[in-house]
Amino acid sequence: MVQRDEGVPPDEELRLALRWAVVPANHDTEVPAGLKAAFDWLSTSDRPVTDLNKPEVFRDVQVNRVGT
Repeated sequence: MVQRDEGVPPDEELRLALRWAVVPANHDTEVPAGLKAAFDWLSTSDRPVTDLNKPEVFRDVQVNRVGT
């Protein structure tokens, strides 16, 4: 759940960066160079989970799922 603005990396790069980030073994390692831009973007463009309390945001997240 991110705010899409200018400069957003391609969805495939975002998915790969997110997958890398959630693997516990990667916690103390450097972000791979090929994922760095997407990882950095994800790290600064996330939305507060409380935004889901807004019906328009909740619907948008539901409708715009990646890969559907």
